[in-house]
Amino acid sequence: MVTRRQFAFAGAVAAAAAMIIAVTAWPRISGLDPTNPKVTLGDIETTVARSFPVPEISNGGLSGLASDVVLFDVREADEFAQSHIAGAKRIDPGMSQADFLARYGGEIAGKRVVFYCAVGVRSGIMLARVQSALPGLGVQQAYNLRGGIFRWYAAGGPVVAQSGPAQSVHPYDGAWKQLLDRTLSARTTAPSPAPTGGRW
Repeated sequence: MVTRRQFAFAGAVAAAAAMIIAVTAWPRISGLDPTNPKVTLGDIETTVARSFPVPEISNGGLSGLASDVVLFDVREADEFAQSHIAGAKRIDPGMSQADFLARYGGEIAGKRVVFYCAVGVRSGIMLARVQSALPGLGVQQAYNLRGGIFRWYAAGGPVVAQSGPAQSVHPYDGAWKQLLDRTLSARTTAPSPAPTGGRW
C-alpha cells in the first residue's frame, strides 16, 4: 500500500521531471530556436504567454508596483549570483508548491507576487505550480514578468550582484546567449503588452 508520504514524494518527482523536460527541451517544444537570428525575444515572450497562460506583468508594470510586492527569481544559484533584480529572493526552479508555501506563505500573505527567470519559462512554470494556493493566503495578485530578466535588462532595468550594481545578466547557456546578445544589440525598448489576467 502506498503511503501519503510516498504519494506526495512521487508527485514531487514527477513535477520536477516535467519541469526539467520543459526547460531543457524548450526550443523544440516552442518551435523557436534561440540560435536562429530571426527569432526575437518578442517571439519568445509570445510563445511563453501562450504556453503558460498565467497573468503577466511588463517591466513598466513591475517598476510601478508599490512596496507590497515580493519578487522571486526562479533561476539557478550561479545565474542569480551573476546578477538579479534588486530585492529578489532566489527560489529553486524545482521547488514544490508545499515547500514554497511553507517557506514563504507568511511573507507573501496580503501582498503582490512577481516571479521571473531568464525569459519567463521557469517562472511561468513556478507560478502555474503555486497559483491555486495563493488566494487562500490573501495574495492580491501574482504575475510572471514578461520576457524575464533578459527583457528587464535590455530595456535598461538595473541589476545587482552581492557586491553592488552589475553590468550583465547570466545567459542561461550558449544557445540562449545568442538570443540575449541579439536582444542587447537591438536594445529593444518597446513596451511589453499590458499584464494579462488580474485578480482571482
